[in-house]
Amino acid sequence: MIALCLLGSFNAQAGFWKSLANGLKDLAGAAGSAVLYESCVASGYTEEQSREMINNTYTALGLNTDNADLGISYVEADNKYERQNLVKDIAFDVVSESSNNPSLVEKFRIMTDAQLTYLGDMKEATSEEEKSEIFDNRTRAYADMFYDTYQEAKKRKAAYLSEKLRIKEQLLKQGYTDSNLALEVAGNILAVQKSDIPEQEKTAILKSYGFNEDVDELQKISTEVIAMDDAALAQVQEEERCDSILREKEEQEKLEREKQAQLLEKKDAIKSISNLVVPVFAFDQTDLTESQKKVLINVAQILNKYDDLTLKVVGHTCKIGYKSINLKKGMKRAESVKAYMVECGIPANRIFVDSKGEADPKSNVNSENRRVELFISEN
Repeated sequence: MIALCLLGSFNAQAGFWKSLANGLKDLAGAAGSAVLYESCVASGYTEEQSREMINNTYTALGLNTDNADLGISYVEADNKYERQNLVKDIAFDVVSESSNNPSLVEKFRIMTDAQLTYLGDMKEATSEEEKSEIFDNRTRAYADMFYDTYQEAKKRKAAYLSEKLRIKEQLLKQGYTDSNLALEVAGNILAVQKSDIPEQEKTAILKSYGFNEDVDELQKISTEVIAMDDAALAQVQEEERCDSILREKEEQEKLEREKQAQLLEKKDAIKSISNLVVPVFAFDQTDLTESQKKVLINVAQILNKYDDLTLKVVGHTCKIGYKSINLKKGMKRAESVKAYMVECGIPANRIFVDSKGEADPKSNVNSENRRVELFISEN
């Protein structure tokens, strides 16, 4: 704590002494609360009653109730590390207010908090599993801090490394489902590789993030790229940018070729249906025969493949019989085709039926006029 105080006082001694006075005031408020709390409990009041009495007293005197709560928490803490963790914020507030580098002070605060939490939890741990989890929590806290620091100073390098090493893609292959989370973890991993923490802890952090492949190669490449000066890094980044533009252009050209191929395939499919010959109906028959169904299966397959296509079915008859009856008979033939298409999985709302009866013959031979015609449209 003394070192931290000196850190804050080098560049702003006047501000430091003012901040120190405020810190001592807060500390005195917390200490007074701790003494009052112990006295109330010793006198037979419950913890809840004691807490309420002290807060009411501080409020009436115009004192900071946060300091009252701090003093009570200090008394209730299970071990010295928890108590140090409670008091540390006051000291760091003093230094942060007087320092010309509050960001650096905040990093020390995070490290101290992580270490005191680690020591306190370790003291209470009763199994190796608990100790392992506590250890992982501390290393993650350190890793997060390293990542933040690294990003502040080396944003361009972090971005380049994330892309260069393709850590994000490897994490996604190993089970990550959120792309943004994978990218954030990739940045953490890079920061860990750049840090001076022990190799055992680096490996533990990598495993906790789910990264288990080619660790040695990862560390080697990280070291090489981190050592680059800005000029070399800028050159590599420019090469990466040009490669990225080229890859994007090639991908767009590939997609365009695929699109044109699909359009041509679709056009050919529509053409094959339009030229399809469905076997004619026997006289006075409206139900489909097996041979007619086999031909119509091709139509159903294409309609299933391209869901933006609609089908119009027009029924026809020969001139034998009354016109009104032939008109109805032509409609039944069209409806038989529609019913079969629905059986084949085509939604009914994509199929439209109509009848021309005997009104539109295609031949002087009656049997050739007993037919259905198919028309394909694109939505």
